[in-house]
Amino acid sequence: MNGLYFNPDHKIIDESDNVKKDDFYSEMKSLALMDSTVIYKWIEADQYWENFGKTEYIYDEYLNRSGIAKYEWNSNNKRWKGLGNKISIFDSQGNT
Repeated sequence: MNGLYFNPDHKIIDESDNVKKDDFYSEMKSLALMDSTVIYKWIEADQYWENFGKTEYIYDEYLNRSGIAKYEWNSNNKRWKGLGNKISIFDSQGNT
């Protein structure tokens, strides 16, 4: 399950079959920085989501481009806690 992402329904999806793994990660990282959103990568060994950026949003660019799930970082146990979906769309400037 390494390299999977949350979609807006809090289900886990795999990277696109028609995109190479490294290209997919690179594009998602770029998207996170460009859109002021962030994508989290599942770390199977440690059972947690590692963030690719600095914000507290997970954005699903590949499925429907309309869902953002908000997560809160718990510094005590170093884990992200899901706070539910935030209905919003970020454009390339990070505006809602």
